[in-house]
Amino acid sequence: RGLEPAVNWIDVSRTGVEGRERLVVGARDSDHAWVRREGEPTALALPTSAEELLGADAARFRSKGVIRDVPDELRALVTEAEGFRDEVSRDGGRWSLVHPFAGTADALTMRSAAVRIASLDAQRWVSLSARPEHGLDRPRARVIARFEGEGPPSADAGADAGPARVREYTIAIGAAIHGGGAFARLADRDGVFVLAQPVVDELLQ
Repeated sequence: RGLEPAVNWIDVSRTGVEGRERLVVGARDSDHAWVRREGEPTALALPTSAEELLGADAARFRSKGVIRDVPDELRALVTEAEGFRDEVSRDGGRWSLVHPFAGTADALTMRSAAVRIASLDAQRWVSLSARPEHGLDRPRARVIARFEGEGPPSADAGADAGPARVREYTIAIGAAIHGGGAFARLADRDGVFVLAQPVVDELLQ
């Protein structure tokens, strides 16, 4: 059962309680994940769904804030998926469709998209690296957003007031999750997170 020696272990300490407890995490089979409390002979058979929690990947401790930017500084947005590519751009205060045809884009819809992307939150973080089951080696959709301007107050804009700063975010959306939502990640950054289904729907509308 992989308990001697352990596959990994989790040390737990609590404020006001002396010492610590160690959970020894073993192997898994088709039905169970095996765990034992250190110092006790009994092996605990947990459902395999508990294995994800027992992994305690460092990514899980990250802030849920994935993107923090300025909605009014969104200048271009591309949405790609199998069979389609939609592209819009902003010139001054006017949004225009660029692809698959030229025309005026709905300002209210674009404002909503800008706010969503500029304050994108993960429902939860999953892992530092992508695994095959995340479906991110060949994502089913990508959203590419380009922001231009001074950026959020916390960003390092440099000492001079030179050209507008450009920030580009590429959100890859992978496999759907049972019960709603999808795995996702930002290009050029490590870490896989889950987007809630309403967020996925809004990004792809």
